[in-house]
Amino acid sequence: MRPVKPALRNSRPPYSDPPRQAAAGEIEFLKSKRFVLIDCSHVSPEDSRAFLEALFTECAQKSGLEICPDGLASVLKRPMGGDNKKLLRQPRVQLIGHR
Repeated sequence: MRPVKPALRNSRPPYSDPPRQAAAGEIEFLKSKRFVLIDCSHVSPEDSRAFLEALFTECAQKSGLEICPDGLASVLKRPMGGDNKKLLRQPRVQLIGHR
């Protein structure tokens, strides 16, 4: 009989939420930034493009602002199978992935 290997555990500490860590000043190079955590999970595919465009337009006008979208996958979907991935290539807007 072969020995059973222990299950792999997540090596990250329990408090491993990069946007919250950065906002708390725990990530050195992000201490001077401001963060906006936005829940995007409620945005429908029909409204996703307009939502992203409005979000990026508003946030691009503010310097030092990092956008932390929670549920980003829901706003990348478009009706009829399309996607909004091209909108993520905004030169003046920075995103920090969250879940």
